[in-house]
Amino acid sequence: MNAQVEQRAGLLAFASIIIAVSIGTIAKNASPLIATGYALTLLVLAVVLYFHIVAWVEKHPKSIDIIAFLAIVILVIAFFTAFDPTHSSSLGAGADRSDALNVALDRLLQGQYPYYGRTYMGNEITPLPGSLLLATPFFILGDAAFQNVVWIPAFLVALNAGGRLRAAPTVVWITAVLGCAATVREHLVGDDLFVKGVYVLAAILLVLRVSARTTYWLPLVAASIALGVTLCSRPHFILMLLPICALLWKQTYSFRMTSTVAVGSTATIFVLAAPFAIVDWAGFSPLHVASKVTSSTRISPALVFLALIALVTTIGLLWWFRPGVTATMWLLAGIAAVPGALAFIQTLRVTGPDLWQLGLASPAVVFAAAAIAWKSPPSKDLRDDQRLLDQPTAPPGINPKSEQNDRTPGRRQI
Repeated sequence: MNAQVEQRAGLLAFASIIIAVSIGTIAKNASPLIATGYALTLLVLAVVLYFHIVAWVEKHPKSIDIIAFLAIVILVIAFFTAFDPTHSSSLGAGADRSDALNVALDRLLQGQYPYYGRTYMGNEITPLPGSLLLATPFFILGDAAFQNVVWIPAFLVALNAGGRLRAAPTVVWITAVLGCAATVREHLVGDDLFVKGVYVLAAILLVLRVSARTTYWLPLVAASIALGVTLCSRPHFILMLLPICALLWKQTYSFRMTSTVAVGSTATIFVLAAPFAIVDWAGFSPLHVASKVTSSTRISPALVFLALIALVTTIGLLWWFRPGVTATMWLLAGIAAVPGALAFIQTLRVTGPDLWQLGLASPAVVFAAAAIAWKSPPSKDLRDDQRLLDQPTAPPGINPKSEQNDRTPGRRQI
């Protein structure tokens, strides 16, 4: 496939994911005409204007830092202006994810079982222990929602692979955080679905960078623990460990490194979640999110069947395609989108179509953005950086050979 056609297809998919997760927010707060205009604008931006915008930014390299700085300032000011800890505003009505973190952490720091608490809406506490751990510093500072102010800018750093800002990743970041209505709403009310995707992406980048730069086991173990903590934030994120390890194997061809990440991350997830599940399996309310995709709040045969289908599908895709960096990000986006899609299908069966449920797929925007940003070549102002020139299709620390076709007979490539 022609490189530009492939990139346009990726941009179209990126825009489509943003539209899907945002359409419920738009439909709830605006007319169908505005929702249609929003969707068309994003499609035109992705398919027609994206390359022109990136080209203009590359011609004005000093503008990259200015644009990013202004966007971050706008996001920070907007958060502290709009965020209402009491959730009494119309924008925050119905949003209790940050409150769930606050209630759980308040109980946990008092030595109580966190999952017996209830949010101000009377809902059960559903964040997994990894989310609680990552939100603890911000809760101590005043509110778990403050993590949005840190992780949204960190997303820009991750898309630029921890290096200097480049035109394409910066444009992608602005589109994902300011052009996605669902992300904007989550940021303003303190929800953390999008943020969960950001810290998983940051942990993936950390693992890839560490594996590429050192052979010592201790840094890789530390990176594996960080990855395990982030994956232990939503139940279906745990499935992401398979494609992450497959990518690491393709990057390094090192059984020791791959097994260290697999075992270290799995052990971390177990250490975090097992104590709470053992204390009271029935009261371990993160499992109750099953009601979003099935008719039961417990682990039912239908849920087990869906999980097995997802597992088999993921293994099959990895075995058949052996995806590289970009394709792995798309696969992670697909895994992140599954709950939103299943929740929407569930509403079709029970109450009628509810577009709001598609917002559960907002972490998919993060991985789709990474697929676009990490595929982009370096900006012209970085042509003197030989390290980047040697890796034209992947961020620093990511082996570009993983993007090349594997000539093994019988294997197809994404």
